[in-house]
Amino acid sequence: MDAVIAGSADGLSRGELNEETSRIERDIRRRLPLGWTTTYATLSKEFVTQQGYSSHALERTLYILEKREVIRFSGQKKVIHRCVVHAARAGPNFD
Repeated sequence: MDAVIAGSADGLSRGELNEETSRIERDIRRRLPLGWTTTYATLSKEFVTQQGYSSHALERTLYILEKREVIRFSGQKKVIHRCVVHAARAGPNFD
């Protein structure tokens, strides 16, 4: 039984957590346009308190988006910036 409990977070199975993470990612991309900034507290209030997502799923989504360079943290992870994709990062142009 401990193995079943260890595979879940906040009462969610791995599949449910992945599904919730995908929905949060989609909503963050929609809610935070390129180049815009918000605070972690605001996102937590919107997604966890108002929309009922788990805080673990929000944390995981923010971690994934940071690793993909979609968002960037500043101010000890209190401020979240939506990154703008630069042409230089797209790779070299071999014309």
